[in-house]
Amino acid sequence: MSEATIPIKELMEKTEQWLLGQGYKKSTLGFYRATWNRFLSYSASPAYSRETAEQFLLQYFGVDVHAIDQTLDGRMRHARRHMNALDEIFRTGTVCRRKVYGVASIDDDCFDKFFSDYLSYCKMQNFSRSWMDNTIAALRIFLLAVHSSNTQNIKSINAETINCFSTAMSNASEICMNVRRARCRQVGAYLHWLYDHKYTDLDYSLQLPNFKRTAPQIPQVWSPEEIDKILAVIDTANPVGRRNYAIFLLLARTGLRISDVLGLKFSNINWKENCISLSQQKTGNALSLPLSKELGMAIISYLQDGRPQSSSAFIFLSHNAPFQPLGEHNNFNPEFHKYLRRAGIAIPTKRHTGVHTIRHSFATNMLRKGTPVQDVSQILGHSNISVTETYLRVDIEHMRLCSLSLEGLL
Repeated sequence: MSEATIPIKELMEKTEQWLLGQGYKKSTLGFYRATWNRFLSYSASPAYSRETAEQFLLQYFGVDVHAIDQTLDGRMRHARRHMNALDEIFRTGTVCRRKVYGVASIDDDCFDKFFSDYLSYCKMQNFSRSWMDNTIAALRIFLLAVHSSNTQNIKSINAETINCFSTAMSNASEICMNVRRARCRQVGAYLHWLYDHKYTDLDYSLQLPNFKRTAPQIPQVWSPEEIDKILAVIDTANPVGRRNYAIFLLLARTGLRISDVLGLKFSNINWKENCISLSQQKTGNALSLPLSKELGMAIISYLQDGRPQSSSAFIFLSHNAPFQPLGEHNNFNPEFHKYLRRAGIAIPTKRHTGVHTIRHSFATNMLRKGTPVQDVSQILGHSNISVTETYLRVDIEHMRLCSLSLEGLL
């Protein structure tokens, strides 16, 4: 929806409405508005300008959007995030929830010049949307290195470009080691593709750093009794409560990822056959699960007495006008923590306790009941049984027996 000019006040209103539709809290948007109001006072023109926005960030907060290795404190990161939201609504009409350092400083035309052919190739391979999103995130970081090293086109990618990217990754202490490893692998795939297709004379993927993978933590697991306590404290007397109850019940009874639950459409539910069929966002693999009476009643209750009037094909919507589908990257962690506290369940401080732990709990509790690991893997929609085996580490009580049963599979 990029416009030639737009008043800053109008852009602020559009951005705020879009963020509200994605599930942002009004209290959170208060911080966004505070930054935007400062920008409005700073700007000599009532119309939005990216150049003015960059000058504002630099002079008011000390944020240089063109620097690849600048260390930012919390105040600087928040200001950059607030201004990035304005800029993305101005340029594209949406805000990317997966923020990549300095994205707003790179033109879309430059991105297309370097990556359009490669991404077209990737789409032809039918990679999942999650795979594509992560690859684009990695390529945007690489583009910052291209910009900093003054690399003009694909043919001029050289050791200096690679060194600039490698240095940025090595210094990105705010990004965990496993994510840095993944970003290098994603950029490496791009560089190897360039070499295979004769765009470059050398395979620069071989020059990227190899970050050591950190051992995965044993995931937090909630007992069936704790899951029932969490569900019991959700207030279903109001529309948002009915929506959240249906969402968390789906998570608890099916083991689906939160992104797949929020992405459910009416076409995914076969009421006659009592089943849910979908294509997983992370893997792209098809998955079919039974729709129990308990789940069906929760969804129907929300549709009849909670869901806003809307022609949207998505089942779950934001309850703030204009009642849009919930963002695919909305993790519902704040709501989950609220229900944990309300249920009187202690939240561990040294383990991840987000919504994804409900999926961990679903898998681990099935294994504890003696469900074969192959069946659990199929229900979860894992592409490889080795992924499911992660949950075996949680069940200390049955670990020896489970590991023995897997000897024929490894």
